[in-house]
Amino acid sequence: MNRLTTFLGLAVLLAAGSCTDKDGNPIDPLQQICGFTCPGDTVDGVKIGGVAEGNASISGVPSVDAFFSATLAFQTAANGVSEGIQEELDLIKADFGIQGDLAAGLEAAFDANLEAGVNFEYQPPRCAVDAQASVEAAAKCDASVSGGKVEVDCRGSCEAELNAEFECDASAELYCTVTAPQISCTGECQGSCTAKIEAGAECSGTCHGTCDGKCTVFSDAEGTRCAGSCEGTCKGSCETQLAAAAKCEGTCSGECTAKAPEAGCTGAVKAECRGKTDATFKCEGRCDGDFEPPMVSAECRASAKAQASVNIECTPPRLALRYAFKADASAKFKAALTSLIDVRLPALLKARSKAKLVATAGEDLGVAARGAVAGAVTALRKDVKLKLLYSLQCATDQLPAARKIIEDSSNELNGKLMDAEDVAEMLGLDA
Repeated sequence: MNRLTTFLGLAVLLAAGSCTDKDGNPIDPLQQICGFTCPGDTVDGVKIGGVAEGNASISGVPSVDAFFSATLAFQTAANGVSEGIQEELDLIKADFGIQGDLAAGLEAAFDANLEAGVNFEYQPPRCAVDAQASVEAAAKCDASVSGGKVEVDCRGSCEAELNAEFECDASAELYCTVTAPQISCTGECQGSCTAKIEAGAECSGTCHGTCDGKCTVFSDAEGTRCAGSCEGTCKGSCETQLAAAAKCEGTCSGECTAKAPEAGCTGAVKAECRGKTDATFKCEGRCDGDFEPPMVSAECRASAKAQASVNIECTPPRLALRYAFKADASAKFKAALTSLIDVRLPALLKARSKAKLVATAGEDLGVAARGAVAGAVTALRKDVKLKLLYSLQCATDQLPAARKIIEDSSNELNGKLMDAEDVAEMLGLDA
């Protein structure tokens, strides 16, 4: 149904008086009905753009236009992440001189230059959404959400305030992170862990002491004090690099995260609430995990969650690895591998993690376009105000364009995500 058909028979228009321009000439109702305009209309020689042209102010109804704004934010985020993934894939190909399929090319290069591939220790990137961003997006959509202390429901972990008085709610526990050159860590260590070895034992890291076997590096001129990897048994201490947070039976150099003591997190560099089992809990900071925005209407909830998700921030992954070059390994491969480990792979894995969350936001928006938003437009039509009825018809006309934006950006993003997954799977980094 077009807008002309929608308004034929509305006698209220006649009661309001005829619409004229400043010279008293009648205005074509198809273009302007008493000053009302829609995307596609031409005013003073300028065509009004719709959502496809980047215009989110379609209806003037906050709960409806918030959806169009979230759609454009999703498009920007999805396209940006897609381009970022493609850029890293292209750079990896160029570094290794690969033509054709990247994952297959990497596997062939590894087989040709490494003794037994690369063994990774890996902690995936951490992505967190700002609870306040979700609240602000909800407030723009629903006037019932305003200032004051407003929280989101978080499932995972939530950055907490660094003070002794702070407490997590009953469904979560407080954890503190401290740093020091060397500390005894009763929780999770991230960095390096040095454990004493009184009797000879295998050391998967750096052996500091005596090595009953082959030592790669010595700290003394006589070649008796090992300070490198030990192929055999080590006596003294063993220093292991930890990419992922792990238990440390010794001293931790880096970050140590443990459940908060009675005094809270005073002196810590970071505090976070972690949900018990799979429970949700209230979060005011940054939620690392699934989250639900404040309780608002269905269409506002979808828009607010999408807006927060596309503005998510991810930290790079932590990687530690072991490999051995073949005697005839090429210099180009060695340089490319160093670049892959230090630069390309962290950036790619970070983009992959963000892509997954942005893709989910697109799925939610697509569902909202067909359900909550369309339903809200229908419900608002019960208001007989002419301006509102006209504006809602404008929104209805723009929903197909919004759905196309979501679908096109989602398809492109999911394609790039699959390419990144292929590389991660080849390297054994499936998480």
